Order: sequence, then structure tokens, then C-alpha cells
Amino acid sequence: MKKELIKNSMFKAKILGKVYFVWFFRRIVPLVLVQVAVAVFVIKIFAKNVFVSKVLHNVAIVSDSGYWEIFKYLINSFMATHFIIQLAILITLGLTALLIRDIVRAIFVYFVTMRQKNRDQG
Repeated sequence: MKKELIKNSMFKAKILGKVYFVWFFRRIVPLVLVQVAVAVFVIKIFAKNVFVSKVLHNVAIVSDSGYWEIFKYLINSFMATHFIIQLAILITLGLTALLIRDIVRAIFVYFVTMRQKNRDQG
């Protein structure tokens, strides 16, 4: 009886693992791919119009004055750019936040599934 119960639990765990795998590739991967594609497009627009090395050089100069000065420099730089660059920065920040959220959510679901699988086996 116990051997049969263990077999059922292992079978159930295998099915749950496969279901999670299919769900992940049908639900999460397309979202991540779309977000990455949009991010690449936005970053290309950003890179054509902003000299990142110059911005980093200026941040290094301002950093001697403290964090508040860095924050003020970044805000002033943002406000002095063209609207399309401001939009590109905001879209990139938003997509990055969504991408991080999706990755954390997928990892969380994976660990919950694995914990449930281990609980069913033990």
C-alpha cells in the first residue's frame, strides 16, 4: 500500500513538473521575449541620441559632491533631453521593472511547486 502511494506521489510530481514546464514556456517566455524586443528597440533609440560615456564621466565628476548632487544631475540631465529620449528612458525603466517582476514571479512559482512536490513525496 505504501509503495503504491509513493508511486502515485512520484507520478503526480512528474505531471506537475511537466505542467509547470509547459505553462512557463507558453505563458512567461513569450512575455519576456516581447519585453526584451521592445527594450532592445528603445535602447537603440537611446544609444543613437545619448553619449553614455559622457554621462558616466559627468556623474563621476559630480559624485565627489555627494548623492544629492548626483540625483540633481541625473534629474537635470533627464529634463534637458529631447522628449523621445525621455520617453525611451521611461519605457526602458518600465520594461525593466516588468521583466524583473516576471522573473521573480517565475522563480517563486518554481520554488512553491518544488516544495509541494517534495511535500507530496515525503
